[in-house]
Amino acid sequence: MKLSGTNYGKERVRLLKILRSGDRDDVIELECSVSLGGASEKAYRSSDNSEIAPSDTLRNVLLCLAHDRLESELEVFGLYVVKHFLDKYANVSSVEVEVVAKPWERLSVMDEKCSHAFVARRFGIPFTRIAGRREGVELESGFKDLRILRTKGASFAGFAKDEFTTLRETSERILCTHMQASWRFASADVDFTVVNEAITNAMLFVFTRHESPSIHRSLYEMGSAALEAAPEVLEISLEIPNIHYLDADLAPFHKTNHGVLFIPLDEPRGIVRATLARPEPASTS
Repeated sequence: MKLSGTNYGKERVRLLKILRSGDRDDVIELECSVSLGGASEKAYRSSDNSEIAPSDTLRNVLLCLAHDRLESELEVFGLYVVKHFLDKYANVSSVEVEVVAKPWERLSVMDEKCSHAFVARRFGIPFTRIAGRREGVELESGFKDLRILRTKGASFAGFAKDEFTTLRETSERILCTHMQASWRFASADVDFTVVNEAITNAMLFVFTRHESPSIHRSLYEMGSAALEAAPEVLEISLEIPNIHYLDADLAPFHKTNHGVLFIPLDEPRGIVRATLARPEPASTS
């Protein structure tokens, strides 16, 4: 039988590291996955396990590298993981790493930030993915489940209609999404913290200021703003579900709902996806 597309690894390795600095602590919690490609066919076709690194070993490597190397940037840690496995195992041709943060923020009490107490952050979940080969690496970062909502400046009208259409046009609606975004870097020689923050801020600025005639248009404007804010990025992919809020019908109770009370409807939901990339250079021929 033909064998192709082989890889193996360890998923959902969870760890938490305290970054101590004098009397002030910071906390970083991660869920990591690593996948190795390039094991010879004998690992699959025979009982010879000599070229297989046990998944327990992969977990231990992640823990040790986190102890020695992990600081604030997920991307830098991921690059160390890729380099370790490519350097350590001659038979490994590729390494794929995903690092997802479980963010903690410093807890404030009575307007004072505590030096060693934290609260879980729910403003998006940062992640990075790295595909490393001996010729080089491809690196992307982003966030998941960024829950954002606006109460004005969003409409939806002029859409295609046929005998199955029941949706009414609206000049004002709640615009809510649990957004996901990922962007691909041109190189690994980047101040990741600065670039990631610039991209996120650019998209959120558009979300708050842009009059939205559709999710499609909002996605395009947000992605364009991100690319303009970060020349270090080649492309950005966005996934924006449309979380619906329906007007609550108060007529049975002899009340009029003046557009202030709504019923959330998580499912089913609309979804819009797209990738925006920089234009190809014009041909000189």
